[in-house]
Amino acid sequence: MVRVMQKEEVFKLPLGHSDFARLREENCIYADKTEAIHRLSSEGGRIFVARPRRFGKSLLTSTFDSLFRYELRDFQGLAVEKLWKEKTHAVVHLDFSEVCEFADAEDFRSQFESLLISSFAAAGLPWEEKIDGALAQIASWLNDMDHPLHRTRSSEWARQ
Repeated sequence: MVRVMQKEEVFKLPLGHSDFARLREENCIYADKTEAIHRLSSEGGRIFVARPRRFGKSLLTSTFDSLFRYELRDFQGLAVEKLWKEKTHAVVHLDFSEVCEFADAEDFRSQFESLLISSFAAAGLPWEEKIDGALAQIASWLNDMDHPLHRTRSSEWARQ
């Protein structure tokens, strides 16, 4: 969908923005890819998005987060506004950049478990190691999941 810009409209460049709601609130330029986002979300199942660093993964997860958490609040004038029929869902956002300083595998496991517990609590859900069937009702986003790997490699190279 192409939106024709009026003379009085001024759009900012979204430099450094990875928060979809903030990008829309601040009237930043946004290439509407919400029709594709709707298609992805309608297909169900798990989606793995592998893209290079600084290539919009955080903005994409933030867009999904906003859509599932707040429905159409941030999507006025975008393609998904006419397509979306879903209700809100609990959203669990796991940001692996929060698990980057660890001494060994056990320390990583402990930090990862704390991340799970706090992320589920933030979504109003109790964390249990086995949530039979409940995960189907939760939209979960994994962000910066390669961050601990990069930190480990950097630490290993620094020691050599």
